[in-house]
Amino acid sequence: MKKIFSTLGITFIVIINSFSQNNNSKLALEVRYPMPQGDNFINRAFGTGYSGEFDFGLDYTFYNNSNFKYGLILYSSYLNLKVGDVDLNIISPKVKFEYDINITKVSIIPQLSVGYSFLRFKAPLVDQFGNLIPSIVYKENHEGLSIKAATKLLFFNHKNLNFYVSISYEFTKLREKDTFDNIKYNRNVELIYPGLGIQWKFKK
Repeated sequence: MKKIFSTLGITFIVIINSFSQNNNSKLALEVRYPMPQGDNFINRAFGTGYSGEFDFGLDYTFYNNSNFKYGLILYSSYLNLKVGDVDLNIISPKVKFEYDINITKVSIIPQLSVGYSFLRFKAPLVDQFGNLIPSIVYKENHEGLSIKAATKLLFFNHKNLNFYVSISYEFTKLREKDTFDNIKYNRNVELIYPGLGIQWKFKK
């Protein structure tokens, strides 16, 4: 799993470096809040489900065609399940497609992205009496195809630096595994993310 994350990160950096001389390319940094939704174990485990902590993402546009934009996004979400103190990290790289609807000093940007999500669960291991076992951590990984629909409201405050607010919905279909029942409750992951971002436009 570490090799996968490292490869994704290196690939993202190489692509950004390759296109950074294009004056149409843009890089955005975004902070979001993950909110589990739907009838699934992320939202309903033990009656409470996982609580969102924070999410951090990179949004890179490397090609513009009129108002259409194409690029890559990479987000990392962090959630916690109080029962058992289970930590969940979701890494989600995707290819994105956008369309700009420009209004005076504001741009409305619908976005659709498709990719993959990697879910990494980690929890302290306990014995049959509920006592923590020192130096032993339980880990489990899952992954699946993912699609995200989002809308951004971008404010033109500066020629090369702008701020925006966003709302997005993300759906992931986890791969089938022998470690759990392959039903919708265990495989369909849904999250809503309200967020804030800042966008830079590269110069030649």
